[in-house]
Amino acid sequence: MKHVALTYMRANPITREGHEKVYNRVIGVRGAEPHIFLSTSHDSKKNPLAPEDKLRFAKKIFKAADVQLVKGGYIEALKKVSPADKVTIIVGGDRVEVIETLANKYNHKDFDFEEIEIVNAGGREGNAISASKMRALAAEGKEDEFVAELSNKLTKQEKHEMYQLTREGMNLDEQVIVEAEELWFAWDD
Repeated sequence: MKHVALTYMRANPITREGHEKVYNRVIGVRGAEPHIFLSTSHDSKKNPLAPEDKLRFAKKIFKAADVQLVKGGYIEALKKVSPADKVTIIVGGDRVEVIETLANKYNHKDFDFEEIEIVNAGGREGNAISASKMRALAAEGKEDEFVAELSNKLTKQEKHEMYQLTREGMNLDEQVIVEAEELWFAWDD
């Protein structure tokens, strides 16, 4: 019997308490082949890490799973692991109903599974921080707080690099230079 477990995430940036928690749920599905699919979205507001950089970090953090980029969300992710006897899809609590509806609607059309199980990854508990809050820390220049929320599977240098790449992807370093130049030339009058 072929059983696969998967999740699809933006993970931009990848958080220790949030994304790693979901990963642990995926690899914890007994007897299943684990897969982590990452969004290819890239923009300065919600997806500052370039897909290739995010994939590089994710492969180091999510070592026990097949990690790959996928364009097209859960539907495309499910196509990549189909056919299988069973698929277990790990999703955030706010997405359970939507993913269940879509998975059943497109099963035996775009992909093929005998059984589909949707598992709630659970909510943010304790000190879990969202990627949105991580981007806010990067925007505020709070590197120490940012890197403290990253995986312990990353080196200190890799954590610093993710912070820098997040800021660059948000065009923050460029924005600071532009603001400084504006002040410089304003004083020049």
